[in-house]
Amino acid sequence: MGRRSALGVTLSLALVGCASVIPHDFQAGADRTLTLTDIWARPEASRGRTMVLGGEILQVTPKPSGTEVEVLERPLGRQDRPEETDESRGRFIVVMDGFLDPAIYGPGREVTVVGDVEGVTPRPIGEVTYTFPLLRGRYLHLWPKRQRVAYGPVRLGRLAEGRWRALTAREIEAIGRLHGTG
Repeated sequence: MGRRSALGVTLSLALVGCASVIPHDFQAGADRTLTLTDIWARPEASRGRTMVLGGEILQVTPKPSGTEVEVLERPLGRQDRPEETDESRGRFIVVMDGFLDPAIYGPGREVTVVGDVEGVTPRPIGEVTYTFPLLRGRYLHLWPKRQRVAYGPVRLGRLAEGRWRALTAREIEAIGRLHGTG
């Protein structure tokens, strides 16, 4: 394989790895510079604009008019998947047409959405009133659950989420070397 061919294959693979999960038709017209802060600051000016957001589902409420999905926003990373971080600009609600089963679209699941801003809506969280940006969803991608299979040299195998096992002496030494303490 020539140098140019190898470069072309490498670039193609790199682009595929970074490609968004959002179909092109839904990305067209989306304003990726629009933020939740913009909506809170100027809800009327944001109304009707299309945006891309993602995060972790907090609550799903099916209603006759569609399904409301409350999401804790997270920055989007590769392929527009929400990043695993405690960083968040806040919460938002996206209303999707039809019925989304809360048993599938449950708390803790990650989503990426494309939606049109409808404004803001005040709702209670505990004993405080929170102003949620409200979107009418065009597209919602439910991400597969993340699975940890290893931590450095430690292989978790089929260890169930929330379960633990004792580390071997060899694993402890390897983690020490990994962090420069062993």
